[in-house]
Parts: sequence; C-alpha cells; structure tokens
Amino acid sequence: MTASDAKTREWASTTFTGPAAGLGKVLDSSSVGIAWLVVLREDGTVLGASPRPMDTLAASLGTDPGFRTAVTTGHLTYGDVKVEDGRPVVYGFQPFSASGGTRVLVVPATVAEVASLLRSALNVTTGRTYVIDNAGATVIASDATPVGRPIPDEKLAATVTLILVIGAATLISSARLAHT
Repeated sequence: MTASDAKTREWASTTFTGPAAGLGKVLDSSSVGIAWLVVLREDGTVLGASPRPMDTLAASLGTDPGFRTAVTTGHLTYGDVKVEDGRPVVYGFQPFSASGGTRVLVVPATVAEVASLLRSALNVTTGRTYVIDNAGATVIASDATPVGRPIPDEKLAATVTLILVIGAATLISSARLAHT
C-alpha cells in the first residue's frame, strides 16, 4: 500500500471488483503478509474483510478522515496514526471503480513503510522534518521525536496546514506538514 496510487488502484481494480458475496475468499487469498484487508462501499458499508472476525474495526473505517478524503479526491490517502498490536500504523484508503459504484480498499501500513516513502519523496537532506497526522501525532520525524507524540516545537507545529500530495497519492489526510 506504500506504492503509487496507480499501482494500488490497479491491484484493487483487478482483484476486488467481483460480487460482494465472494469478496471474503478473494480477500483471504490476497492478504498473505498483510495484517488485514477491508473493502468498503463509498458510503462506508463493509463489503468484505479478511480475516473476517474484525467486524468492529471494519465498520469503523468509514468514519476515518482518510476514508472521506479518499472518496472525495479519488486518490490513495492515508489516515491518522493508530496503534495495532503495539505498533504505530496508518490506514491506506484506495478508491477504485467496480460495478455498482466506487469501492475503497483499506490496508494498514506501518508508520515505517509510510516514513520510507515520504522520506524518499521529500528528499530532505537538512533541517528538521515532521509529518503529523490529523490529531497532531508524529508520523515521521527527522530527529528523535517518538512516533505518535506531538512534535517538541509547538510554534513549528502550528505554522503550516495542508494536505500533502505527492504525485497522485494524497498522504496523511488533513495533515499539518512542517519543515525547517
């Protein structure tokens, strides 16, 4: 899910466009090496999930700010930092077309995976760089600021508000990005 919008959309469009009744098996066979996968309708209704006993989490994904941004922009979007099994993760939301309308593939990505993508895309060589999620939690820091904590410089945290778009991928929905 830390690939480009085009690559992730292609994967979703060629794999998860079938009837909702069969999505569970398709998701099961596609989730090798991935903690879980969920496919939602554009209204947030769960069409399929793997593994299946994750109903509460799957049902809550439609309220995530990253989901709304993905549906609105039509591009791969990442949401806020969450903690799963003691690890910080962000959920990637990839909208794609299917018969019956837009669907959204949701995949968790470790913060380290997203950090690697952003570091290479931003090509930062000097200064301090922070990527902060919608709730103010650090996703990436070029210094020792722990993931999930606010950045130590409060003035810096308040300076810039934007949605970061690199190529066709919207990264960190409604995020503040500050670079010094």
